[in-house]
Amino acid sequence: MGNQESTQAHALGGSSAPVAKKPEAIVTVNIYEPNPQAGGGSTSIAGFGVYHTGVEVSGIEYTFAGGSVSGSGIFTQTPRSNPPGGQWLYKKSQEVGRTTLTSRELDRVISDMGQDFTATSYHIIVRNCNHFSDAFCKRITTNKAGIPSWINRSANVASKLGIDGGQPIPEEAKKPIRQPEEQKSVFESSKGYTLSGQKQEKSLLKRVTSKQNLAEPKKNPWRDPNFFPGGAKEEKPSSKDEKLAGTVDGAQQPPSEPSNANPPVVS
Repeated sequence: MGNQESTQAHALGGSSAPVAKKPEAIVTVNIYEPNPQAGGGSTSIAGFGVYHTGVEVSGIEYTFAGGSVSGSGIFTQTPRSNPPGGQWLYKKSQEVGRTTLTSRELDRVISDMGQDFTATSYHIIVRNCNHFSDAFCKRITTNKAGIPSWINRSANVASKLGIDGGQPIPEEAKKPIRQPEEQKSVFESSKGYTLSGQKQEKSLLKRVTSKQNLAEPKKNPWRDPNFFPGGAKEEKPSSKDEKLAGTVDGAQQPPSEPSNANPPVVS
């Protein structure tokens, strides 16, 4: 009761209540090495090796594999369990960062990334499971950290040397991985999606309007027949105009003699 009363008194005092911090989940990359019994060789030669990875978040491991089926090649599995086929054995796990995304938000990220990581786009050198794990971690972690570079070092070096691993590169894998919408700047974002973008649009509209106003001559409403419903309003001569009425080219003229309305009759 005491805590509740103090909280209510704090709120009634006008002070801002502390903002609740979003819960965070640990993002871990699970690393697998080739199974020697399945023909896998050593993976510790001069820091190079071939590895399989999956990203674990809140008890679910996300990974990527190729296939002939259409659609996304991303799937989930039980964390740290050897992938189907027996070619890989669990080696170790390493924490990458933390995420504040909910399970529903993670599903939306996976759905969006499925457009880049289709099953038919898989390639052992240019778009493998480690490319997915790296891109996925960068999208969901608060520190935008990817997986350790040594995990996919062999594929990255081979790609720079033009080695295709004996497999033709799919056209889908030649396309760059799209950047997430939340990482775009306000200048690249669509209209109306960000407050900054709306302010910029209003500022630009204001500048364009002001330039148009400067380009157009200002109209005198007293001479504009459309300004008043009854037509143009007659201007009243000012006192200055009355004083200048008796001048020609600015010179004062002598007053004219009054004319005789009834001229004399000559008999």
